Amino acid sequence: MEGVDLDRLDRIVADQVVTRFDHHDLNQDPEFADRTTTGENLVLLIWDLLVKHLPTGQLEKVGLIETRDNYFEYAGSMSQAPVLRGAAWLSRESGGWVSGRSKTSARTADRRI
Repeated sequence: MEGVDLDRLDRIVADQVVTRFDHHDLNQDPEFADRTTTGENLVLLIWDLLVKHLPTGQLEKVGLIETRDNYFEYAGSMSQAPVLRGAAWLSRESGGWVSGRSKTSARTADRRI
């Protein structure tokens, strides 16, 4: 597998993620019209936005730091990333695995990044 072009990756992340979500109310995003704006759902959406702009197999995982105590990670489908390391818990979502770590169970519906 070839190395990753970091300038291209930076542009893709800026165009697909930062521009769309930075300082925006996630509840107003069309992708959240029929689902809750949780960290788990956001990391799945970010994966979907990025994976289609990168060569097959180059996106290993996406991580989202929500607070100092909450972290979510998505590594695609099991066929794309069969091993998840360092996860405190796993839950099956949308054809892949979402892992996360949380010291608190409280969630807020209004998330901003």
